[in-house]
Amino acid sequence: MGRRAFVFNGLIKDLSFPRPLEGRIVGQKIRSLLKHGPGSADVGADLAAGVREIEAHAREIQALNIGLIEDGRIAVYSHSAGGIAYCGIDADNGLGIFFPYK
Repeated sequence: MGRRAFVFNGLIKDLSFPRPLEGRIVGQKIRSLLKHGPGSADVGADLAAGVREIEAHAREIQALNIGLIEDGRIAVYSHSAGGIAYCGIDADNGLGIFFPYK
């Protein structure tokens, strides 16, 4: 596993993991979760495993947006309550994350 970059944006209520994770705030704990996750060569699989764990240990998720980048590969998860389009990837103009607010 190479070096990974991590981006988090979200609103999660009462997130409590069953094991200690580094960090004081939710974003730091999620970074620690993904940093010490399965560690496979597939960033998408690692992100999916992390999201499943977050969903299992949060009382409520109003918004959860995570980008995980490693060695030129990117995995993005975007969720918001009510199913509103919140975040996406624009690959046509280079690789960039955009937020289509309406």
